[in-house]
Amino acid sequence: MSYTNLIIKYKELCLKFNVSIDVELTNGNSPIQGIKDNIIYLNIDSISVDDFEMYLAYNVRQILLPKLILETPRLILRKFDLKDEDDCFDFLSDKQTCLDDGGYLPFTEKNDEYNQLMNKFLNDNGRLMIYLKEHHKVIGTINLMEVSDRAIECKEIGYVISPNYRRKGYAYEAVNNLVKLLLDDLKLDMIIAGCFENNVASKRMLEKLGFTFEGRKHKALWDAVEGPKDLLYFYKEN
Repeated sequence: MSYTNLIIKYKELCLKFNVSIDVELTNGNSPIQGIKDNIIYLNIDSISVDDFEMYLAYNVRQILLPKLILETPRLILRKFDLKDEDDCFDFLSDKQTCLDDGGYLPFTEKNDEYNQLMNKFLNDNGRLMIYLKEHHKVIGTINLMEVSDRAIECKEIGYVISPNYRRKGYAYEAVNNLVKLLLDDLKLDMIIAGCFENNVASKRMLEKLGFTFEGRKHKALWDAVEGPKDLLYFYKEN
């Protein structure tokens, strides 16, 4: 596919999410790549034809993901808003949900520590709320985390669904649509996900999503009740 056709392809993709980008091709001694005001600069003297889409997709991800609003048949995945703090408390005050998510204890009140977490959500470009359109309510969250110990570009995905909304396919619908966007449309190399061995529901869902079991990470996370625990890791590639 030509430079022009690839640029058109990604501009049209971004417009589906109401994000406008432009691409300017440079040459000579200009930097290999850069972004300014939603304009992507790519030096075609320094980027081979075969690698052009890789560079273009990488820069599109930098612009699109922090602004992403992804709609599915029943859900909207969007950034956190402070008005979501009451909905978030519904699942962050549930003990088993918090232990399964990261081995931490639940919140018992909306105290200063809880407010600090909400402010962290507000400023986290990798955090998406799972908003149920029918009930006008946030029922969970997805977190896309940077991964630095791989030879390719990779993100780790984590997710939480409120206990009252489980076994209805919401987690699968949310994660499946986001993973497809990242791998198929935005050409991310790989996504990984970890879960505790006793979290059978998460393990089954990752397998249903087409993730492959990678291995066990010994004493990977501290559990507030059980101490250090292993994590099972799964991956899915572009």
